[in-house]
Amino acid sequence: MVGSFHGHAHNRKCQLDWHPTYIAGTGHTEGEGCEHIFSASNELARSTRHASTFHRHQSIEEHFTFWDDDKYAALSNFLYNHYREATRTIKTLETELALIKSELGLDDEDFVRFFNQERAYLNAFRQPPMQDRLRIRYVEVLDELNDCR
Repeated sequence: MVGSFHGHAHNRKCQLDWHPTYIAGTGHTEGEGCEHIFSASNELARSTRHASTFHRHQSIEEHFTFWDDDKYAALSNFLYNHYREATRTIKTLETELALIKSELGLDDEDFVRFFNQERAYLNAFRQPPMQDRLRIRYVEVLDELNDCR
């Protein structure tokens, strides 16, 4: 899985396979938990820059021990708040989706079909269309001519 923020840098075909939006069971997670932990641990660099190897490892170990303890202590509130938010979101989105489906005459199978059609369409492209390849080559030749000057 690619984190949702990083996923936008990937091409659409990659997003269909690996973006959290399209992976069953990921819910609303952004998939950047490791990024958050890594970012928080960056603060250790300043204080351990000139430390011995032993003290650097000791500081890192303490940092992650406190990180784990803090997260564990806040776990019940985290679960409770996210459960409440998830049930509210599900209720709201189910209502909105039902309205959209009735207005457009869609059912659940249509969304799966649209997804599969998009994937098949993107898989059909082995290389860009001829017109696009010619345009790209034209720009490359112009760049080469400009470099020769």
